[in-house]
Amino acid sequence: MIVSRIFATEDTEITRIFIALCLAFPVSGQGDEATATEQEMEAVQSQIKTVQTRIKSAENEVELILAELQKYETAAAGVATAVRRINSDIDSGQDRLTGLNEEFDRLGANLRSEKDLLSEQVRAMYRIGSNDYIKLLLNQENPALFGRALAYHDYLNRARAKRIEAIRSAQEQLKSLQEEIHAETEQLLALRSGKQAKLAELTAYREDREKLLVRSRRYIDDQGRQLQALLKTERELDALLARLGRTGETYEDETPFVSLKGKLSWPVRGKIITRYGEMKKSGKIKSQGIIFASDAGIDVHAISSGTVVYADWFRNLGLLLILDHGDGFMSLYGYNEVLLKKAGDRVGKNSPIARTGDTGGQNNPGLYFEIRREGNPLNPTLWCRT
Repeated sequence: MIVSRIFATEDTEITRIFIALCLAFPVSGQGDEATATEQEMEAVQSQIKTVQTRIKSAENEVELILAELQKYETAAAGVATAVRRINSDIDSGQDRLTGLNEEFDRLGANLRSEKDLLSEQVRAMYRIGSNDYIKLLLNQENPALFGRALAYHDYLNRARAKRIEAIRSAQEQLKSLQEEIHAETEQLLALRSGKQAKLAELTAYREDREKLLVRSRRYIDDQGRQLQALLKTERELDALLARLGRTGETYEDETPFVSLKGKLSWPVRGKIITRYGEMKKSGKIKSQGIIFASDAGIDVHAISSGTVVYADWFRNLGLLLILDHGDGFMSLYGYNEVLLKKAGDRVGKNSPIARTGDTGGQNNPGLYFEIRREGNPLNPTLWCRT
């Protein structure tokens, strides 16, 4: 977990320095010794100020890094969402292009069929004889036959010519649309390439920030400080859940959440690397949820229907989504790479709500998952099927 603040008391370190130096240089009533003692006391005070400055500097550095980490993890999530949207647009454009190509082929086949029929008509007229039209014209014995034949020939020729022209026009239109779709696809591909490059840039920057955070952690690393940092995160999360729980939502049209105990599905497939109640790294605080290890970008599903009451970055938990299931029940999903829902959205059971990631300064991708009632953590293994 990210060390979010320097919690070790400055007084403890300062007192340690002061006692050590005072024991090394005991106070005497003699003048020279008193002068030496005063000098040593000044040295102690100087060292105390140095310690205070160093601690304050480290504290400020970590807070600034956390702020930048939040900024760039949130930005990276936005870019990732944009890339997926562009990919969807490209797929739609390619489907449209495929449909146009099929229509183009169909009309082309019709055109060839019409040409074959026209050729057959020409050949038939040739077999009758090139003077057949003149013979009909000079035939004075049956003028009605001449009229019908003439009308028949004219009708066929006009209809055939009209249909051929219509097909040629459609063919040209399809070619134009085909070029338009190709241009649109190229534009989307270029845009996706740019977005992916930006995402890679943001990911690299976030990794640099995390490396800097690791260096700062080594500088101030202390089990007591880490414990206090974890406790601070829990206090802040408890305060957030208490604030969100004031709405007291109930959903009478849905199955009560309490009746679903032992019947729910896990939000993601993956190996459980931290179980509920297991001691965290500090060895003095228990996990209130479960941590899954998984690849980045895996869909996270809502364990039950509910309303999104929180969808934002949260200290140490990264991109966090909280679902309100009514009657005081909530489920929490942290470490996400991107959130697919926003506060106020209603979601159904098993709906994709996020994608797994390593936000919040995690070393590896995964998912942090909790179930709570009235703000109190519950053991998820009693609610979800294995």
